[in-house]
Amino acid sequence: MLIDNLPIRPKVALILIIPAVAVVVLAGLQVASAVSTSRQADRVTKLTEFALRGTTLAHELQKERGLSARWLLSPRAGADGRSLPAQRGPVDRAMGAYRASVGALDEGALAPPIREKLRSAGNRLNGLAELRRDVDGRVVAVPAALDFYSATVADLLNTNREIMAGIADRSLAQSVGAFVALSRIKELAALERELVADVLAHGRFAPGQYRRFTSTLATRAVLLSEFRAGANEPQRALLVDTLVGPEVQRTKELQAAVLASEGTSAIDVSPAEWWSVSSAEPELLHQVEGRLGAASVARSQAIESAARERAVFDSIVVLVVLALAVGLSLLVARSMLRPLGLLKATAEDVAQSRLPGVVEKLQRSEPIDLDAEARPIGISGRDEIGQVARAFDTVHSVAVRVAAEQAALRRGVGDLFLHLGRRLQALVYRQLELLDQLERTEVDSKQLQSLFLLDHLATRMRRNADNLLVLSGAEPARRWSDPIPLISVLRAASSEIEDFSRVSVMPMADARIVGQHVSDVIHLLAELIENAAAFSPPGTRVQLTGEPTPHGYLVEIEDRGIGMSDADLAEVNEQLASPPALDFTGARRLGFDVVARLAVRHGIKVRLRPSWFGGVTALVLLPPSLLSEPFEVSLATAADEAAAGSGPAAPPVPAPALGTGASGDTSADGWRSRVRRRRTAVATEGRPGPGTVGSPVVEVDDGPAG
Repeated sequence: MLIDNLPIRPKVALILIIPAVAVVVLAGLQVASAVSTSRQADRVTKLTEFALRGTTLAHELQKERGLSARWLLSPRAGADGRSLPAQRGPVDRAMGAYRASVGALDEGALAPPIREKLRSAGNRLNGLAELRRDVDGRVVAVPAALDFYSATVADLLNTNREIMAGIADRSLAQSVGAFVALSRIKELAALERELVADVLAHGRFAPGQYRRFTSTLATRAVLLSEFRAGANEPQRALLVDTLVGPEVQRTKELQAAVLASEGTSAIDVSPAEWWSVSSAEPELLHQVEGRLGAASVARSQAIESAARERAVFDSIVVLVVLALAVGLSLLVARSMLRPLGLLKATAEDVAQSRLPGVVEKLQRSEPIDLDAEARPIGISGRDEIGQVARAFDTVHSVAVRVAAEQAALRRGVGDLFLHLGRRLQALVYRQLELLDQLERTEVDSKQLQSLFLLDHLATRMRRNADNLLVLSGAEPARRWSDPIPLISVLRAASSEIEDFSRVSVMPMADARIVGQHVSDVIHLLAELIENAAAFSPPGTRVQLTGEPTPHGYLVEIEDRGIGMSDADLAEVNEQLASPPALDFTGARRLGFDVVARLAVRHGIKVRLRPSWFGGVTALVLLPPSLLSEPFEVSLATAADEAAAGSGPAAPPVPAPALGTGASGDTSADGWRSRVRRRRTAVATEGRPGPGTVGSPVVEVDDGPAG
């Protein structure tokens, strides 16, 4: 999965971000709900205030309706003529406040019934001016005028009732409902006043008026019962405490007198008294209505304020909780990431720098402080990270200790190789001295041939002992003081292998090897030549060629053997370029290890490549530092000789043959001459002959190949 490849920081960030986003979303929903409740409460508050202004307008219209009816019924009543214009001022002011409240409403968010009632009430209010002109001119009938005013008041009150139906809060809906119910009761009281006033003005009930009167009383009683059932105790107490007084009592008595007429007989009630006492009840109901409306507005404003405060409180709580959560999360993450980062950096430093440096120092036998090299990371926590850190400290300490033990083991193995090599060298030198003495005695040719074989085997044994010295890192014991021709070095190297008769040394440009490096160069070439002869068929030859190059002298050792795969060639070339530390895993290719160490010691470059003849070609580039004269001179001399064209090249010169004399002579003298020439030609014993001084002169055996 993609998340498996993420670094630890993005993973920790995901762990922190996902719950934080979830908390923010949930908290946002909570805050959004509180904000929505606050907005809804604000809308309800505006609607409640609008309803209160509507009832105020309805109350003023009710008063204007009554005065207009009296004006139309009693044209000679001067007081009514003065009161009606005075009443129109409060109506206009209440209507202006109502229209302003309508303009502040968001009509798009209102329910369709409310919008319909608002349009109907607005249209009727627009016709109020025309009605007033008709009333002033007495060109409108009383019933028509009363119906216009009653319809307008009904639209206003019905709008309030629709507003109450859309309130979700139960307590607020109950408060507004009591307020609306009381407004309807007051409207019925006002209608009763105008109806009875009309009856008293004519002295009796007109057809249908008595039924309207009784219906109004019955509806009023029903609404009063509903109010008492829906209102709470304070609201009922407010109505009872307010609706008292002699006018209220007298109104009830006059109602009973009007009701007792049953709509047929004359009514003995003074119109002026009726208007005076019946007008008190609507005013008292308006007081209760105002207080209930104000209570509804206060309740709505309290709900709005509480919702707003809850939204603000929830937002603050969310921000505080989120800040604390993020802070604690970052603190916990930091407590995790810091030791993890330190652990990662220390692990990389140990793996890439410190531990390899310790191993390298141990391989160079440099003294080190194991405690300082294995110092702990320094994470003191007791959690899993601290436990991993301490486990890593333990692993690091064990690795350093094991590296030290391995280095000590390698030094011990190197010392072992050194002591064994020197002991073997001493024994081989003693064996060669004994053979030298025996070869100088008078023996027949067969015995001398056996001595020659023993001498050759001893020489090979000495090279194996030198291998131990090379692996141990010791310097060669055999050195020459004078430069040695390269052709002699090649022949000396080829004569150190078992099948030296299969080695052909081709003619090449002259070069000389510095004396102090001759022994190691012979050793290196002998290992490569022996490897070429060992892994090629017995009937094939190993060919040695050489030529100067701008970067040294290149020697090629080519065989026609079984070859090597590309993978094996790459592995061996890597081993030759960078010899590994001494261990027991590369024993199968120990000769390449010896070659690699000798090459690194003298700056020689050795590389294997496939041969065109199916075998392997070993390329040995001897650097100019191994040559006894300036390399440019040797290179120029070789180029001049090649340009001179001095005839055909000489035939290949084989290595000394084993089994016959120089000219087929198998006598004892012939074998003595051959052994003497071979010993001086090989020059690998590293010991001057009896009576010699300095380094031996290297000669070559020009006898035929065996």
